[in-house]
This record gives sequence, structure tokens and C-alpha cells, in this order.
Amino acid sequence: MTELLAHVRDEYALSLTATDVVGGEDELAVVLHTVSTDGSAFALKASRGDLSAGALVSAHLAGQGIDAVPAPLPATSGHPWSLLDDAHQVTVTPWARGRPAARGGMVLNQWRSFGAVLAQIHAARVPALTRARLPVEDYATPAVASVRSEARLLQSHGVGRGTGNNDPLVSALTHRWLEVSDSVLVIADQTEALGRELRGRATPLVLTHGDAHLFNVVVDDDPPALSLIDWGGTALAPRERDLMFVIGGVLTQAPVTTDEQSSFFAGYGDGAGEVDPMRLTYYRCSWAVQDVASYAAQVLDESRPQPQRVHALRLFTDLFEPTGIVTTTLESLRWIGWTGQ
Repeated sequence: MTELLAHVRDEYALSLTATDVVGGEDELAVVLHTVSTDGSAFALKASRGDLSAGALVSAHLAGQGIDAVPAPLPATSGHPWSLLDDAHQVTVTPWARGRPAARGGMVLNQWRSFGAVLAQIHAARVPALTRARLPVEDYATPAVASVRSEARLLQSHGVGRGTGNNDPLVSALTHRWLEVSDSVLVIADQTEALGRELRGRATPLVLTHGDAHLFNVVVDDDPPALSLIDWGGTALAPRERDLMFVIGGVLTQAPVTTDEQSSFFAGYGDGAGEVDPMRLTYYRCSWAVQDVASYAAQVLDESRPQPQRVHALRLFTDLFEPTGIVTTTLESLRWIGWTGQ
């Protein structure tokens, strides 16, 4: 931590007097809420991943007058990110005022504002050098392989041919997995099948956020404000990649109602009827597979702190609730004509 704070002082001319870990505290990234000597608050992120594309895009959008996108500060290089060492990149961004929309929801006017913001992002043009750094949708979901590997491991536990693991959290995960594995593997198969189909279709690409769920939408009521944060997943992709977070949503505890969806599209300026069902279903499948793989891996990792593993097991279980992403994905598959179950 001392090295990181010294880096921020040297690269951004900021002396931070208080820090609080707010997310991503693992081997890949850490996100801190920090306060400088003048009382200004910032989000400080250090990551092994490449932060440059998201930093360039958010800086560009903020510079184009999209106030809902906080602009990362420039480092001494002039870039909106910096190199901490050979393995880590750093961004420093003004702290978004308010609370995550997932905690307390949004009123309909805020949903309309969210729609207007996402429309601006989807219509944005980015400079060629920034565009060259952006991932382009290839309809590949690496988590499919992870899910199949976890399925083999947990199935072996379930029939007594595994490692004899007596960990109660692994046992609980195994029990739940055996109940839902058919659904999970169907979604994994359909993720690949839809990806193959979509790779052969011409699709208009737009600038997408890629992670526009309600924990990344920050709202404040007095005075009114809305911010879209965490641009690490930005890419050139069909707009359904973002609209998935509105048409039904992906959070078990915060499903999007029809009134909220209607208000969003009133601000977005485009009818939900023009959304492509196959692309939307692909993104739901992909998201479901990634969540299943991630939460199962966290439970299986016995080196993690116990509270993190307990939390991951709860999140895994939530995926299969009536409003969970696995359940809504199966409904979406039926919507496009899949009749497997």
C-alpha cells in the first residue's frame, strides 16, 4: 500500500490521507476509496489487467460532455492511466457521488436518465488510436471451459470418486451443483452454439460499457446525479451487450420491472422491439456461465478467507432463484425457440 500511495503522489501530484478498500481485493485488482489532503475523494484502482482501453474511453466520453462518465486523471505521461510496475496499471478517478442503484433502486426519471446516457455512449465515436485498443466482440466465452471442468470435479465429489474433500462449503456446493448441473451445461452448450451462429452474421457494432449492471450505476438525489463507473469491460460490440442489463437485468435481488424498462427506453430513444432476441440471449448465456464459473471457483478455492467463500456460495445459489440469471437465461432460450427443457 505504501508503494501505491507513493506512486499516486509522484504520478498524479496527489497526497492521500485516507484509504478504504471497496472492491476487487484479490490477486487481479484492488479498488480503493481515497481522500486527498484537500478533502477530494477518488477511486484508486490498481490492476494486473489492462486498464488503458477503459481509461481512454471514459476520458474521451467525459471530454465530449457526457457528465455521467467520470474522467480519470492524467498521469505525468499525459495518459489517463499509469504503470505502477511491470505487472500493474493504475487509474485515479474522481469518486462518483451517491449510492449504487442496486441499493435502493432508481425512480423512473432516473431510469430515463440512464437510458439517455447509454444512448449517448452507443452513439459515440472514439478516436482511431483509442478504437485500436478496444476489444471487438468475437462471441467467445472462455468460462464455458471452466464450467465444464468444474462440472467434472463436482460430479466426481458427488459420486464418491473425488479427493475425499470434507470441506463443508465444497460439500454444499457439490450438493447444489448436482441439482442444477443439467441446466448449467445446457446454457454452456447454447453459449457456444449461439456464438457460432452470431459469428456468421453481420452485426452493427457500437461502443459498449460491457458491465452496466446496477452496482455500476451510481445515483444521488440531492442534487440529482447519475454516474456510470467501472469501464474495464468496454468493447466494440452489438448494443445488446449493454441492453441485457436493462431487459430483465442480471442481479437476482434487483430485477428490472417493465415500468423501469419502459422509462429507460423513453430516454434511450429506441424501442425494445428492435432488440435482437438471439444476440440478447447469447449475452445472457455468456453472463450466466461466467457467474457460475466464478462463484464456484471461489467456493472451491480453500485458500480464500472463509467469509469470501461463504458469500460466493450464497451468490452461486442465488443464480438459480426465479429472478436469477440462470433461470432468466433458460426463459430467454425458450423465447428464441429452444425446446430442450
